[in-house]
Amino acid sequence: MVAITVTAIELGSDAQVTTGQAGETIGLGDAVYLDTTGGNKWKKAVIATGSSATALTAGRDGIGIALTAVTVADRYVVVATSGTLYINTLGGSADGETFIAGGSAAGDINPVGDAVATWYKTTLGTGGADTTSYDEFIMKTDASGKVVA
Repeated sequence: MVAITVTAIELGSDAQVTTGQAGETIGLGDAVYLDTTGGNKWKKAVIATGSSATALTAGRDGIGIALTAVTVADRYVVVATSGTLYINTLGGSADGETFIAGGSAAGDINPVGDAVATWYKTTLGTGGADTTSYDEFIMKTDASGKVVA
């Protein structure tokens, strides 16, 4: 299982973003969800079953990708929630590949093929065309609440 490592993100013309308080330290490119039971703060998505943030809460009220890093809780984070992003890097040949919030570590983004039976399927989007420096990422989120079979 290989989580993608995001080193830079640029927004497409249709990207939708929001800002809000972070409930913990968040890194650039982390998969995040809006924790409405914890003061409406953005936290790193954890989708492994048995975790404190299950898909029944993680993503139901908002899921996205962090566009800024936050080193201290309660500072503000910018989050992309839909539309086109240009990410360095999805791993090169990601055209048509679906990506989910990963279950290995909080905030991970993984190809759907990495999912194991103990993960909730929380879709973040699909890889698009590659450019010289960035991979296109079309965000279409879905916190299904279903465990990967």
